[in-house]
Amino acid sequence: MSVLEDTDADFVPENVLKVLVATDIHLGYCERHPIRGDDSFHTFEEILLLARRHQVDMVLLGGDLFHENKPSRSCLVRTMRILRDYCLGEKPVALDFLSVAAEVLDSPYPVNFLDPYHSVSLPIFTIHGNHDDPIGCSGEQFSALDILQLANLINYFGKVKDAQSIQLCPLLIQKGVTKLALYGLGNIRDERLYATWHDEGKVTWLRPQVSDLSNWFHMFVFHQNRGQKGGSHIAFEELFPSFLDLVVWGHEHECKIELQGSNPCITQPGSSIATSLIEGEAVPKHVAILEIFRQQFKWTPIRLKTVRPFVMKHIRLEEEKSLENANKDQIEDFLVKYVDKLLTNTEADFYYTLKDLEDDMIIDPRLKQPLVRLRVEYTNLHTSISPQRFGQHFVGKIANSSEILKFQRKSNRKHKDVGGNASLESLQYKRDTLDELSVLGLIQKTLDTNSSLSILPVADLNSALEQFVFKSETSAIPDFVESYLAKVKKAILAKKEYLKDLNDEDIQSVCRELLQDGSDEHDIMGMDRSNLHPDEQKQSPTINPEKENASNISGASFVRMFIDDSEEEDSKGSAKEMVVSKQATKPSASVNSKRKRTNNVKKRKEETLNKTESQEESTATFSKNKRPVTNTRKSSRIATLYQGMERTSKYDFDEDDSD
Repeated sequence: MSVLEDTDADFVPENVLKVLVATDIHLGYCERHPIRGDDSFHTFEEILLLARRHQVDMVLLGGDLFHENKPSRSCLVRTMRILRDYCLGEKPVALDFLSVAAEVLDSPYPVNFLDPYHSVSLPIFTIHGNHDDPIGCSGEQFSALDILQLANLINYFGKVKDAQSIQLCPLLIQKGVTKLALYGLGNIRDERLYATWHDEGKVTWLRPQVSDLSNWFHMFVFHQNRGQKGGSHIAFEELFPSFLDLVVWGHEHECKIELQGSNPCITQPGSSIATSLIEGEAVPKHVAILEIFRQQFKWTPIRLKTVRPFVMKHIRLEEEKSLENANKDQIEDFLVKYVDKLLTNTEADFYYTLKDLEDDMIIDPRLKQPLVRLRVEYTNLHTSISPQRFGQHFVGKIANSSEILKFQRKSNRKHKDVGGNASLESLQYKRDTLDELSVLGLIQKTLDTNSSLSILPVADLNSALEQFVFKSETSAIPDFVESYLAKVKKAILAKKEYLKDLNDEDIQSVCRELLQDGSDEHDIMGMDRSNLHPDEQKQSPTINPEKENASNISGASFVRMFIDDSEEEDSKGSAKEMVVSKQATKPSASVNSKRKRTNNVKKRKEETLNKTESQEESTATFSKNKRPVTNTRKSSRIATLYQGMERTSKYDFDEDDSD
């Protein structure tokens, strides 16, 4: 690790690049809470105030600027107001941007501080996280960060369109003799990114096209899980290239801001506010000032003072001798006195933190109400009490009065007691990881063998469900179903002449072969499965040969529906062409000749029309007798799918777009 030294003659402020680094702001978290609603905005304002006070050249954010993928109007307006107050001004920006903005920012416009129509005094560069990642359909995916970038308030980079082939193009920034190559990568699902990076080796690092690369300081900011989570053994640290000097790790909320390792050094600033009541969030929150001079740098952590205090404690009732054979009231009195003592110490620490508070920083008086979480482990000899009832003692004193207590029954299993907390940590881990579980696989677990899906792929439907639940994308599921059915129809019609004369079992067999013969990136239905984990890509997207006969008939009926619908459209089209041709070749008659038409001609036309209708009815009857499952549109379920296909025909779908 290089340390900044002032022995060089060029070590002057004009050659030192100063960057304020922060991650996981989570603007809008608990914005409707009467006490905690403004916490994220107060802390974000403090971060920008620190940037102004230390006269940094730029601010670097490591993802999750917003807590919600679709922030509310109030949250978006408040964010834009804060950015306008602190980032716009007449102060010149002493940075040179050497990259092509269209290549690194996914925008046709230049970086905001070079736009001649805006006066930007504090540039902000940010990537997206898992909370504010881009979503959308038909190939166009946007994030709330795109709105801020279009308003010239931030510079959004690190956006990846193809998760199977990633090119990391750096932002080239220069100040005097100091040159920074800033790489960024927004959040991608861990398994997919690790497979692309480690197994497939399709992550390409583009280097500055200069003769001497040793004069560049290489920095990387990304937003992923760190360490083992939910049984995952993914370790991204082993994949970092050796030419990186510093890695800023987002997503992890526990503040580990001190530099770790070397070649590259890794820092984990953590979140600016507590978004969950776990032990890692109770660590004091920090940001840092990074000063770069050529290949040397200085890292200075700064503790945030507008963060609501958070105290977390573990209590084992069996270790308290005064609670032997205690009833519910005695346990409640003990816990009330315990919390009162915590409040006294927390208030003293809070005012101690504010002793060096600057005059230009305003503290919300509601911040005096801390967050408190007690994890109480009890046995069969004790009884739990109502957390809501217990919280009534601390209304107006604690911000989360109804969530103070968390009871956990002691496990009978034996654990190695490391430091006296191993068994409780085991319970803590299992309980905390439940909040991070994805809905991926929910449909697969819900469906039994008798009701498995015949057409839609389970893995892709799970992804649409995940967007609907966590990203508030209300149209994710219908858009996926309609677009996928359109591709299914196209694939079926391409084999129409071959499929229409087969029976149900043969149709099912052919469809399985077509779908299983698809390539790795796009299957036969045109579905882009590149963003799926390899285990999910192995799932058969359609018919399982071990399904019940009813499911097989349903899938075959669906195929025949498309074929019959196509034949009906073709027959209508040919009939229409025939009528047009007859009208074109029919000689024109005068008005007087039209009036002289006899009743015999009218009767002849009526007879012809009746004859045609009877022939159509007989043809339908013959078709029905020949293939009993042809007229499946009389089934209400198939009719519903057919109506969905009619809606699909109103839209255009690109075959190369991923769902």
